[in-house]
Amino acid sequence: MRGGVKSWGFFGTFWLVIYVGIFIYFVTSFANPDASLPDWLGIVFVHAGFVGMMTNIILGVDAARTEDAAHVLCWGESTARWLINLGLLVFFALKITSDSRLGAIVMGIGVLLGVVTMILRLRESGKEGADMAGTTEAMA
Repeated sequence: MRGGVKSWGFFGTFWLVIYVGIFIYFVTSFANPDASLPDWLGIVFVHAGFVGMMTNIILGVDAARTEDAAHVLCWGESTARWLINLGLLVFFALKITSDSRLGAIVMGIGVLLGVVTMILRLRESGKEGADMAGTTEAMA
């Protein structure tokens, strides 16, 4: 879990399993007309799918695309990854126990940091690609 693309994939897969588990719980609950679902379960379901699974996977794809520019904001990727995933756990714990959404602040800061980090890295890797293309054209 030191970092890199594999850790984004790990967290994305982890939240996918949580998402599918909650989905199965929803489906089995609807089969029983007497079952009542907790109010917080819908929010946990949506956040596990969209913030947990999809955000981790998208940032992982960006991290794989920009491995050559990992020196740009080198602390940003790991910090974003931990803020997103620990923020989700804090968000869920507070939402379930006290109906508070304060964990969303931590999660949101992580998402913003991840997006900024990947944008800066994409710009940097794009410059290197443009430099190489110019060198190739000059050689021809």
